Amino acid sequence: MTAENAINLMSGEKTPQAITLRPESMSYLIHGELNLSCKAIITHTMGLPLDSMLIRQYPRDIESIRFCRLLLENCPEIAANFNFMVNVSPKWAAIVQEEAWATLCDAMDTECPNWRNTLWKDGGWRGQSALAVLKKALNPVN
Repeated sequence: MTAENAINLMSGEKTPQAITLRPESMSYLIHGELNLSCKAIITHTMGLPLDSMLIRQYPRDIESIRFCRLLLENCPEIAANFNFMVNVSPKWAAIVQEEAWATLCDAMDTECPNWRNTLWKDGGWRGQSALAVLKKALNPVN
């Protein structure tokens, strides 16, 4: 998070300032793996209003978290504004809070070290402990 964005969050701003994307980030937005949760992140972190469909989108499973992580990894300009997602909904706030997101990422990295490519290994799905972390984060707001 940039210092400007930290100040914006502390001052109560709900949306980030408009950002300029690098060509590599634009390429990822065109060709990358994106789902509706990613589209909500892209829209909100670029300072655009969320429509009635996107405002209801949040990661509900580990595959969705995988898409979000790939987006944030490939688009650092968007990642710099990711904390603004706390203002979208209580569910986003539960997921984005620093401790929950870090725990979730750690669980994925441990359980699914090849998550950038797949969550499947030897014919079996990996991600049960990461899914438990996600459900625990969302439980108070469900």
